[in-house]
Formats: sequence, C-alpha cells, structure tokens
Amino acid sequence: MDGAGSAGSGLRGTASRLVLAIQNSARARRLGRSLLGRLVSVRRLSDGERAQVVSRLAGRRAAGTQTVPGHIYFVAYVLGRPVGVIEVFEHPTDARALPGWWTGGLFVRPRYRGLGAGERLLAAAVRTARQSGAPRLLLWTAPGNTRMLRLSTKLGFVVLDDPELRAQCREVTGVEQVVLCRTFSAQEPAAAPGAPGPS
Repeated sequence: MDGAGSAGSGLRGTASRLVLAIQNSARARRLGRSLLGRLVSVRRLSDGERAQVVSRLAGRRAAGTQTVPGHIYFVAYVLGRPVGVIEVFEHPTDARALPGWWTGGLFVRPRYRGLGAGERLLAAAVRTARQSGAPRLLLWTAPGNTRMLRLSTKLGFVVLDDPELRAQCREVTGVEQVVLCRTFSAQEPAAAPGAPGPS
C-alpha cells in the first residue's frame, strides 16, 4: 500500500477510535461531538456514483436499496467516510398521489448520530427545494420518530394537518405517518435557518 493509502486509513482508524471514545464517556462525548461535528461535510452525489454510495451506506440492507432516476441525493462524510444520506425530489403536480417537493430516506449510521450530519443533510434538501423554486418541502416520518420530529422542527418544518395527504402517505407506506411541511417565503434566503451548507 502506498503512503497516501495508509495515511487515509490511519485517519479513518483515528476517527473510529474517537467515535468509540465519544460513545463511552460523557465528557468525551461533548468534546468529541463538537470536534467531529466540524469534520462533517455534505456533498451532492453525481448520477454515476449514487447507487454505489447509497448501497454501501445501507450495508446489509443493500439488496433492497435502489436509487431513483431524477431524485437528488446528498451524502454526509466524516473524514472521507460516507456516514449518511438523504434524497430530495419533485413529484409532478399531475401525479396521482403526493405531488410537490419531498425529502426522505434520511439515514445516518448509528455510531455517527448526534454529530450534526442529519441536520446538514436535511438543510441541503431544504436549500435544494428552495433554490428550485418550490413553494414548500414535505416529508413524512413515523409518529414515534422523535429524533426526526425534533430535527425537522428545528429546521422550520411544522406538522401538516392534512387528512387527505396523510391518507395518501398511509397508502404508499402501509402505516400511519406524520407529514411535515417547510414553507418558503419570497423574502427568505436560500439557506435553512441556523444550518450550515454543504461543502
């Protein structure tokens, strides 16, 4: 192995040890999350790399993982290692169900949760929809997914009380869902409030 390869492996090994230390000590968690959070970067995937990166993140679930043409995918990285993914897409207004801009599939590897990767991914989805001229961005989540509910409300989403839309989500997913909406105003900047942009 050349020097560059072993240096990259060493950095990833150091990151893994730091993550373990963070998980094992409250003081290290506070310090380490702050430090590692600064190392989180987000970038948009090209069409050519989507399937490979998304299935790599899915791990054992890779057999059922697929990417959808036309959907935009962002991946969060810590020291060059993919640790999270989100997609954002527009259903045409003439679609049978669920028209409009949606984001979904937010996933962050468990050992990297709490570092801000999910927030940066969701902020990238918000920014993409806003820059595309969408009047709003929608997402659904399970009623018990308190992490997602907290994160989405932090970035300006509100629970949407729309029985018809909830029924459509239930038809698609087979289970009850909470639908959240982030509405954009004409005066609002393209970045989500309080959220860093992708690097």
